Amino acid sequence: MPAALVVWWFLAAPLLVPGMAPAFAWLLQLIWPQWGPAVEVNGNAWLVVTTLPLLEQPLQSAAIPLGPRRFTAAFALFWGLVLATPGDLPLRRRLRQLLAGSVLGILPLVLLMALLAFHFQLAVVINHQPALTVTPPSVHVLALPYPGWQFHLIGVGRQLGVLVLPTLGPVLMWAVLNRRFIRAMIFTGLLSRLPAAAGELDHRDGRA
Repeated sequence: MPAALVVWWFLAAPLLVPGMAPAFAWLLQLIWPQWGPAVEVNGNAWLVVTTLPLLEQPLQSAAIPLGPRRFTAAFALFWGLVLATPGDLPLRRRLRQLLAGSVLGILPLVLLMALLAFHFQLAVVINHQPALTVTPPSVHVLALPYPGWQFHLIGVGRQLGVLVLPTLGPVLMWAVLNRRFIRAMIFTGLLSRLPAAAGELDHRDGRA
């Protein structure tokens, strides 16, 4: 796992952050076309530029920063789990697991987490209301606020994307690709408990 984190931080993340920006921008355009969001890469962060006009400066629009590195860490966790899985799995199959799981599982998951986080940041800006650990900017935007119940659900989605999915998602993806190993672990554990349980029953019968 430490090796996977080092590879992700120094080699993969600098490529993943800019490389995923077009896909993230396409999703934003698909979900919120009325605000014309565009994604600009700013070092290790994304800057989502919208067409939401600022109340204090109508000629300018709102821009929302987003740090995707916290989401792309899911790649490192998945890589570490796959590489650390014991057994005689051939190297070619292990590499196929890395590639297929990263492209088909972790990449959509990372984009989903980024969407949930952006939607929350957007709701905070539009409602101009602090939530969780995020405070709204000093400027206001010209947009109808979200209802209270919807604002709360968006906050729940943000917690899901920031706290739950970054760790649970890679573990579930690894479990799907290594079902045989997991079944073997569970079966071996059950078999190891049977003699102990049988001995305990015999001991109880003897005392009786």
